[in-house]
Amino acid sequence: MVGDDRLSKVPGIADVTKQYFYQLAFMPFLTDHNVKYIRNCFLMPMQYYYSSKGDFQEQGNVEISIFHQPLLESVALQNIQVRFLPPVKVFECYLAGKTYCIDELNL
Repeated sequence: MVGDDRLSKVPGIADVTKQYFYQLAFMPFLTDHNVKYIRNCFLMPMQYYYSSKGDFQEQGNVEISIFHQPLLESVALQNIQVRFLPPVKVFECYLAGKTYCIDELNL
């Protein structure tokens, strides 16, 4: 894109491809353990993040269409969801040994 329409500070093609390969790498484990519900997601700490909806903000999805071709239907790769997280709260939870409830991510 040209001018002010340029994308910046977004995951690059290598990052997105690697995310798909992470999902592929876990497929045998998921199948062996009968896991039915999974989500592929970028969790991105954003320093200047503000949300009135809670601790996480949905930013959309990322996909590379070649990974969603009919040839790969049986693999069922998902679009990669993008969520912003407030770093201060993440660090506070980590230092306190606490975790967030996965439901808060709205996946």
